[in-house]
Amino acid sequence: PGSKLLVAIMRISTVTLAVCTVIASGQELCNTFQNVDINPHTPGMGNMPAVDVSTCCKICTSPEWWSKGCRFYTLSKGNCWFKTNNATVVPSPGKVSGQATAVAPPPPPPPPPPPQK
Repeated sequence: PGSKLLVAIMRISTVTLAVCTVIASGQELCNTFQNVDINPHTPGMGNMPAVDVSTCCKICTSPEWWSKGCRFYTLSKGNCWFKTNNATVVPSPGKVSGQATAVAPPPPPPPPPPPQK
């Protein structure tokens, strides 16, 4: 059992070339992995157009997508591909993947209207 764990750790370390954290409202929401594809060639939960990986993070951590089980995503060719798990992680130059770690906090309520005179 110990040797399998070591192999898994080594495999992940060769795939993860850079890790970044996306923070919103002081809360870490996503970890980002450069040159990595998560569950390639699977439809997962679907996709949406995006210009950058922070958009993928925002969508996956939104209450709508989080409640559907979104926890991982890969940005590829202008689309975010959303996944519920990371069963397969492979090196893939040019792709950026991420892990959603928390649901985004709701926006603050609007300010009350000014008092009427």
